[in-house]
Amino acid sequence: MGLLDRESFGTEVLFRLKRPKEELPLSEEQLKVETMESDVELLLETLAEFSQNDLETFKMSLQSGILLIKSHSIQHSVLQEADLQDTVLVMVDICGLQSVNITKNILMEMRKNSLVKNLSGTRSKFSEENLDKHLAELIHKVASMVAAKDLLSEILMTLTPKQFKILKWFLQSAFFHMGLPQLSWSQLVLADKVEIVNQLVSLCGRQSVEVAAEVLTDMNMHNLALRLSEGYRRQKEKQKEPSPELDKTVDQLETVIEHLLNGLAGLSSKELETFKYDILDHTSYNKYYFTFHSVLMKNTDLLELAFLLVQTYGQEYVKKVTRFSEQFALHWKPAMSGSEKEVDEQQSALIHKVATLSAFKQLLVRTLTQLSSEELEKLKMLLLQKFEWSHSLVLLGPKLMHEDDRAEIVGVMMEQLGQRSVEVTRDILKDLKRADLLPGLPEYKEEILFGEKQAAGSVKKEEDFRKILLKKLNDLGPHDLDKFKWLLQFTYFRRSIPQIRIDQLEKADSAYRLVQLMVESLGQKSLEVAREVFIDMNRSDLLKRLPETRLESKDFSSLLQSEAKMKPDVRKLLEVLKYLSDMELEHFKNILQKKVWSSGFKLILKHQEDMVERLKVAEVMVQLLEKQSLGVAMQILEEIKRTDLHKKLFYSSSASEKRPSKDPEGGGLVEKHSSRWRRVEPEITDVDGASTYSFQSAAGQFECCVSGLRWVCKDKLCFKYQFCSWEGHMKRMESRGYRPAGPLIDITVITGRIQEVYLPHWICIDDIPSLLQNFSVLHINDSGDILEKVSEVTATHVRLTEPVFSPLAALINSIFRVKVTCNLLIYYQPHTPFLKLHVYLIPHDPALQESVRKEESSSGYEAIKKPRPDGYLRMHQGFTLRAAIDSARIQPPKLTLRYDSQDPNFYEVFIQKPDRNFDLALLLADSKKGEKRLDPVWTCEIRRDDHPKSGLVEAAGPSGGAAGPSLPDEEHFVDKHRDALIQRARNIGPILDGLLQKKVLQQETYDTIRSLPTSEARMREIFSCLTAAGVCKDIFLSILQEKEQYLIADLQRQE
Repeated sequence: MGLLDRESFGTEVLFRLKRPKEELPLSEEQLKVETMESDVELLLETLAEFSQNDLETFKMSLQSGILLIKSHSIQHSVLQEADLQDTVLVMVDICGLQSVNITKNILMEMRKNSLVKNLSGTRSKFSEENLDKHLAELIHKVASMVAAKDLLSEILMTLTPKQFKILKWFLQSAFFHMGLPQLSWSQLVLADKVEIVNQLVSLCGRQSVEVAAEVLTDMNMHNLALRLSEGYRRQKEKQKEPSPELDKTVDQLETVIEHLLNGLAGLSSKELETFKYDILDHTSYNKYYFTFHSVLMKNTDLLELAFLLVQTYGQEYVKKVTRFSEQFALHWKPAMSGSEKEVDEQQSALIHKVATLSAFKQLLVRTLTQLSSEELEKLKMLLLQKFEWSHSLVLLGPKLMHEDDRAEIVGVMMEQLGQRSVEVTRDILKDLKRADLLPGLPEYKEEILFGEKQAAGSVKKEEDFRKILLKKLNDLGPHDLDKFKWLLQFTYFRRSIPQIRIDQLEKADSAYRLVQLMVESLGQKSLEVAREVFIDMNRSDLLKRLPETRLESKDFSSLLQSEAKMKPDVRKLLEVLKYLSDMELEHFKNILQKKVWSSGFKLILKHQEDMVERLKVAEVMVQLLEKQSLGVAMQILEEIKRTDLHKKLFYSSSASEKRPSKDPEGGGLVEKHSSRWRRVEPEITDVDGASTYSFQSAAGQFECCVSGLRWVCKDKLCFKYQFCSWEGHMKRMESRGYRPAGPLIDITVITGRIQEVYLPHWICIDDIPSLLQNFSVLHINDSGDILEKVSEVTATHVRLTEPVFSPLAALINSIFRVKVTCNLLIYYQPHTPFLKLHVYLIPHDPALQESVRKEESSSGYEAIKKPRPDGYLRMHQGFTLRAAIDSARIQPPKLTLRYDSQDPNFYEVFIQKPDRNFDLALLLADSKKGEKRLDPVWTCEIRRDDHPKSGLVEAAGPSGGAAGPSLPDEEHFVDKHRDALIQRARNIGPILDGLLQKKVLQQETYDTIRSLPTSEARMREIFSCLTAAGVCKDIFLSILQEKEQYLIADLQRQE
């Protein structure tokens, strides 16, 4: 598996050798999301039978059981007055994948055994088509967050205690580099796996799984990382300018940590406990950072103790522990070289990360130490002004303003802002006119995308949107306000915005306080987030007069500011992707992944900020698919039923592209100058069942009336061609990302030269952008397959100049679900009292049409010539055939239009007594109940004279003969095969029953024949009873075709 050079931030494109017909594998996260969605839908369907009393009983059982232990006050409040939908979603939010089992147990207590049985059946795949669109999107959001928590919990449960401790420190480093709030040292040591999962999901949202995967990759736990990431590579960290001072400090601190570990390892257990207690006791006097107790003592190991000392004291730790080393006679051992010790790669990587965090702190403390007291006061004020949205910094403001300890100030900054502390400090130093201190701090080229907040803007603007939001939230009652707070977490999760802490939300008992929390974390984006929550609440009344901010946001405008650098196709894609809802975007990405997978690639699209994610989807499509990207996008938009966006993208993509003109009357595509072609008939010869088409022409432009092949020659020309089967070639083409677009033709030039050849194709080019890039011509020769770019594409042909001949054909990129011109071929079975038709729906391929003709003729069937469909039909679309006569039986009920080069399927139409003309109609197969019936895509009338040799039998007269019109003067099938039928027919009883029922035989004759000892004797007697008239023989043949179908089919093939 190799990685493409073309990749975009937040995406991975992998070569993937896949087995034939292998479906795109879903990641564990996707499987869990689908399972959760299906569970919610199943629960809603099953519990829909509840009365109001049933629902109240169910909620009481939930509240007195597991929800009483696991839920927080907001969930409990929502559940108090919840309807069925909210009850299910709250339960799923708390209980996750256990929700169905918990529901079963409650239903058994309620003696609802029939409902328990419903929940025990096979779960169908989640289908949002059965649900309200907004409900489906809410279910998806809830399922996504619950699935992420469940998957992360599963992964963490596989870790040993030591591995889990190391993972927590790796996460701390990851949060720092992402600019996210971090846990204090004591919180980190004491945090259990549930708390770490909640912290990860709360801070990182949809990206939590990817962040965990990167951390596990750093820990060299690749198997667990792969379960989470399905092949992600680590996201590239911010690129910083070279910082020798930082690198030097990191190296020094790594040595310090190694010294500490070696020294501490020499202590006895009792000495270590005394040492640990004394160190923690002294560091606990730290004014802000740490609170310690006996549990912390118990849980702190050597590594964490060393980290505490280095993070607190840095390289000054030696002075701080001197008295302890004297007390315990502690002699620090020198750090061993790499060659002398057994390297623990995991621990070594962790030491480097902790050393890096401590190095940042030391550099910042060193910088702030060089500020005067007045400058330090200004720095603190500017810090609070720049981050007035940060709830934690606002709460810490009074302490911060009275704090003179530089290390304490840096500690607060790093804990709340992470690596952004460095950039914030650089900005403030510029405001303080202290540019002389900037060289000591590393500089980053890119902004951190994670955790960036939108500034509130001017005071007036801030007051405006605060008032708007407050007015809307004041319209909510206490229950609805709690529901808003509960649903808010899912919107934060979807947008990967660090969530407001639950304890803060619980204390926000008024709309005013909730608005404060939202504005502090989101700024003006609070309106956009509130709009999404109101939609989830199904409160369309609150959406009125709420400003729409999404499409006009500064984020989106900034994405488009680099228009000069942005590729035109990326911009076109982004202009339509921005209108997709979140669930529509998920569907779009899933279909895109499947299409790319079919071409041998695995595409992984990471979760990103709202508009950034859309931009990255557009970029990776253009990078991977190049000129095909717009066509693929249009196809996907059609599949997700966004025809409005399909049209928008089609018009923007075709505006600058020259295409065949449209017929002003019929509206179809017609080729310019089509009248210049002179249609000619070939000389046809058959050799070993294969037809050869030969031409002799003067100079000019010609078109074969059989195949549509066109050629241009300047002198006399003699050539021939044959149709070739696609069998054996199609799989190779599919593996290369192409499918047939026209017949495979083997051209042999005998004398003269062809300057240009136009190969026929059956593709509708209306929906195909960048025609020259998406059509190719296949050459098959002894050296293998060669794909040649075409010189021109018209509505019916692809052009090659100066062609070299071998078996060749037009190809289309397989990523398109194309429309094609089609033939409807109809064959009927002669010499039968009924009418049996074989109806084929195939692409307009003369070679395939000839193959069908030969197959049907060999079985004795004859053609009924009717016009083909006038419009294009979509490949892989299902179609239904209808006959406007009550006695018609048609099987199968639906056929899918596909290209089967050897054995195309067909409809069989059986009509017992075709006593009148009737219409055949082809319709799109209905896919949904209640869907409005579509107009036929093709109709024709089948008249009596279309099938003169069948369907002419009337009931036989009582004399044992048969009355009715006779067939043309020719030897009847049963007479022709009399000997074979006598020797090989074995199902004589049912044949006699049929002849008696049709009154070909009288009861007395029937009894006589039944008494004969052998099958051969019975068949001879049956033949002796048939009159010379063809009607009785037709009835006899129809019964044989039903009761001895394999025998008759074999005899027909012999003809």
